[in-house]
Parts: sequence; structure tokens; C-alpha cells
Amino acid sequence: MASIESIQTLLSKEDCEKILRRSLDSPAHLLSFKITKFNDNVAGFLGDHLTLTIRFATNNTKSQTTYFLKTLPQFNNNQLDYVLEAGIFKKEVVLYQNLLGELLKIGHFGPKCFFVKDNVIVLENMKAKGFKMNPKVLYMTEDHCVAMLKTVAKYHTSTLIYEHKRGLRLDEKFKYEIRETCFSFVEGQPRYKWLVSATKCATDLIRLMSLKKHDVDAVCESFHRFIFEEMEQIISPSRRFRNVLSHDDLWCNNLLFNDHNECVLVDFQLVRYTPPCMDFLTSLYLNLDCNYVENNIEVFADVYYSCLVEELKKHGLNSSELPKEEFLESLNSYRLPALVETVMYGTHIFISEALSNQIVADVAMYNEFSFINRSKFAVKEFRDNPQYRDRISAILTLLVETLANRL
Repeated sequence: MASIESIQTLLSKEDCEKILRRSLDSPAHLLSFKITKFNDNVAGFLGDHLTLTIRFATNNTKSQTTYFLKTLPQFNNNQLDYVLEAGIFKKEVVLYQNLLGELLKIGHFGPKCFFVKDNVIVLENMKAKGFKMNPKVLYMTEDHCVAMLKTVAKYHTSTLIYEHKRGLRLDEKFKYEIRETCFSFVEGQPRYKWLVSATKCATDLIRLMSLKKHDVDAVCESFHRFIFEEMEQIISPSRRFRNVLSHDDLWCNNLLFNDHNECVLVDFQLVRYTPPCMDFLTSLYLNLDCNYVENNIEVFADVYYSCLVEELKKHGLNSSELPKEEFLESLNSYRLPALVETVMYGTHIFISEALSNQIVADVAMYNEFSFINRSKFAVKEFRDNPQYRDRISAILTLLVETLANRL
């Protein structure tokens, strides 16, 4: 495993000189650089977070600037093996190299990227610009929800504009960049093991709940069949609805806000090419009370779609790129998949920060939680942590009711 000393070799002097040239408006002379752990008290589950500090001189004036580094796991070999085998980090590297930079020129939805190589991505330090994550134990405020939806709309619009100007669809040119890295349906692959463990965890939690009016066995069987018989096709590019580069991981740790209610998205390793409704729905279910979402879905849809059309108009395009009728129809078609994905993610992301960090720090726990027996941790959390129990129960109840209506 790496040490604080060894991570200094992640970047060379030449790398840092390139970073300076790309990030500053005027020429600068590199004086020194140092890499330290990023102080956000949150352990990355699919990579490590570090800070790069560069001291430099311009016109005989000394100064320094900082950058956010996302790297392959440096301190947990089991985590490293998993990320390498699943190709998750490599996908994000290639995405930044070939596509994301172009989309960021169209719409400001995420931090600027200044340097990329196989094991490290160097990004604008949004924390230094006043952006931060929301506490994961709290539901998102209404102001932050509006800010999130506007940024997600900008992100999706960048695909529509890019495709219109280039006269192509992303799946024609960027097949590696949009390949599925969340769900795997190939036995033996890391994300298949993750899928099996998370599916069992969800059904074990359903059985803990008091759901007397439903046939729990039938619901759990329906849930299992949906994942392993229908989900693969659903999360593939749609032949019916317009697709965009979807984020697919819009929970609170991947959404940063400043005091002006501006929002940026981070962590693009799970992107896929699907209808935008999937991001729209999961971002709401993951960050707000799901019953509040259900009762206000039309309001949220209006906020999102109005921003999308506004962004299109800035580039001389109109709503024909994604007609509102098509968007609303897709919401109905993708509601169940969005609930399923929220539950699968929720079994993990709703656990306490302390437990999450403990799992990442321990090789054996990380392996057991990710691939073998997530239920062991989630069931205990369900019983001992009322915040986890309330949040996962709410989304599970909605999922169970939706599945029961299909029986």
C-alpha cells in the first residue's frame, strides 16, 4: 500500500508544469509541489481524493494554488484490484480525455479538468471556490434541489448540443466511454458480485419491514427477476427515447453547492448513454423524501425542462431536440428502474459516514460489504441507525408497492 511519501510520485515536475500552464492565465515558474490527503472526512469508495498544492512565481511574485486529485486507490489493495478489474477509473480517464472536456465547454456543470493520466485526474479545486457537499444525513433543501435540477439539465443539454453540432450520436463514436460500469450481468465479474450482494441485501431489508398487506415472497421474487431479466436492456441506450450522457450516480457526495445555490456535478465513472429521465428521477429519489418527490414530480419536471430548453436556445436550438411530451412519457417508463437503482445504491450510501469510512479503511470489510454479504452490515444498520432505517424504508416501501402492482 502507498504512503504519504510515496504518493508524491503520482505527478512529476513536468506534469505540474503542464497543470500550471493549463490553469493560469499568464506564464508562471514552478517552484515546488506537494500532494496531501484531501480533507473532506469522506473516504472514496472507487478511488482516493488528494490535494495538489503548487507554489509558483509570476513576475517575481510568489504564490500558490491548489487542485483536487482523484486517483486510483492508493491505500487499499483490495479496493485497487476491484477498480482495476472493473475498469471504472480507466473509463473516467478516457472520458475526460475524449469527451467530457468538450461537453464542459458547452455547459458549466462540473469542475474543469487540467491534466489526466492513467492513474490520476487533476481537477479544479471546487472546495477552494466555496463549494461543498451537503451532509448525507439530511434531505436536500428545496433551493438546492432546484439548483441540482438546473445543473443536471445543463449537463444533459451539453449532449444534445454536441450531437447536433457534430451530426452524430455518442454511442457511434464513444463506445468505451459510455460502456456500463455499474451493473454487470456476467458471472464472475466484480460488478456482478456487487449486483448479487446488493440485490440480496435489498430483499433481506424488505423482509425486515412490516409489509403485511403484500406477498413479500412474491415481491422479492419479482424484484430479483426484474434486475436479472429486464434491467440490462433498460439501462442500455434506448431505441424509443432520446439518449444523453447520463451521470448515474447523483447522490449527495457527488453534488457540490456554494452559498449562491450554484451546483456542480463530480465523479463521472458510472456514466451511461440513456434517456435523461433516469438521472432526473434517481437524483430526486436519492436526495429527497421519496413521497415528497412523488407528490411534486410535475413541479420538478417543469424546473428541469425549462432549464433544458433555455440552454438549448442559447445555442440556437429548440425543444424539438427533446420534446416535453417525450420526456414526460419517459418518466413513466423509467420510474421502476429508477426506484430499483435508488434502492441498490441506498443500501450503501444511506449508511452512516463513520461506517462507510470504516469499511473503506479495512480490506476484509470492504471485500465482504461489496461482494459477499452486504446484508450483514445493512441489517445491523437498519436495526441500530434510525436515520438509515427511515430513509431506506421509505424508498423500499415505494418500490414494494410498485412491484406489487405488477403481480
